[in-house]
Amino acid sequence: MVDQKGFTLLELLISMTLVAIVVVILSMALRSGINAYTRSKEYNRFYLPQTSLYGLLWRQLEAVVSPSDPKLSSYSRLRGRTDALSFITTYVPQGTSVGGIFQVVYLFDKDNNRLIYGQKIITSRTDITRKIPDFLADLDKKELLEQGWLTDEMKDVQAFSIVYRPSNADPNSEPKDWDDSFKRGSHQPLEIAFQIRFKAQKDEDAQWQVIPVGIK
Repeated sequence: MVDQKGFTLLELLISMTLVAIVVVILSMALRSGINAYTRSKEYNRFYLPQTSLYGLLWRQLEAVVSPSDPKLSSYSRLRGRTDALSFITTYVPQGTSVGGIFQVVYLFDKDNNRLIYGQKIITSRTDITRKIPDFLADLDKKELLEQGWLTDEMKDVQAFSIVYRPSNADPNSEPKDWDDSFKRGSHQPLEIAFQIRFKAQKDEDAQWQVIPVGIK
């Protein structure tokens, strides 16, 4: 009689248990990898543009031309609405080959879900567009360039709003209590705050970002 060897029931159960444990570990690692990829993709899509906008606007408002500047006060002009902001600054993004003072505009084009950025070098007071230049949303880049405007845009913006903290505001006030427009020529707001929300982004992710105006 031939001696037949094989796995016992206990050995099969142990093998199946070990295989199940390995499968669980692999699935957990796969899920962690997918979650990390999703978070990274979400950061690049939502938070990186928001952080870049915050950093640029901070630097530009820090270098804003103030109405109290003895040399440049006649060039100072800050105008703002809840959907747009225009001011004169000495700072523009790196890569610009010229220096000087610039008129800078941030304009939310709700119909096309985009935030438009425009900058124009100012050589005399007549170069300043006194009202917020809404035409930035209507003309193409070539037409704007002919008028001295360099423009760029941030796409897939679902909502964008700006508020302004006036000089007489309560120090403990929150952005939701600030003014939704600003146009006084002899003063500037103490701070501005903006909210931006992209398509497919949750409403609660749109937090107020507060920026001081001028060097404090």
